[in-house]
Amino acid sequence: MYDKENKLVEKALILNSYIPKKGILYPSVSQSSTWIDKEKYFTSAKANLDLQQYEIYTEPSKKSTTKNFVNTKRVCAFSMIQFCLESLVKLDQLVNGSQKLLKLWVLWDQYPFHKLMYNDLYGDFLDQGIITFEKVEMGSYFFNIELSGQILSLITDKNFRFEKLFWVAQGLSLILK
Repeated sequence: MYDKENKLVEKALILNSYIPKKGILYPSVSQSSTWIDKEKYFTSAKANLDLQQYEIYTEPSKKSTTKNFVNTKRVCAFSMIQFCLESLVKLDQLVNGSQKLLKLWVLWDQYPFHKLMYNDLYGDFLDQGIITFEKVEMGSYFFNIELSGQILSLITDKNFRFEKLFWVAQGLSLILK
């Protein structure tokens, strides 16, 4: 991601793994670099299936820690949330009324620096989001995602393909062009 002056402010690499026999999809490796006030912050998280936890390393503190897995079949890295919502979540169930809400676990790939980047978040490394259907307007579906005490707005086309994501409280907009 670049700022208004075309300077790199964030980059991320996420590798997802899928276990077909169990139907589990999760970020197996995550690396994120963020520049805040010209200082670089780096986070690396790697899934350890044997221990059922993520091993996390951060810089500039050079600290390592672990966070336990959550009991779910799907976890989505925040940097890939628009793709996860398009492919992992059955948004049609919200539109047709068969479900009132859907849950999605989100891994903050910038952890613990996401709390420096975004204001007033209360979640941890793994956060549970709740997705609800809002309305249909001009051929697009509108959904709300409650995550870490805040609301994100997702807009998809009639085939549930990502169009726009707005996080008004943080001034973040993602628009497919």
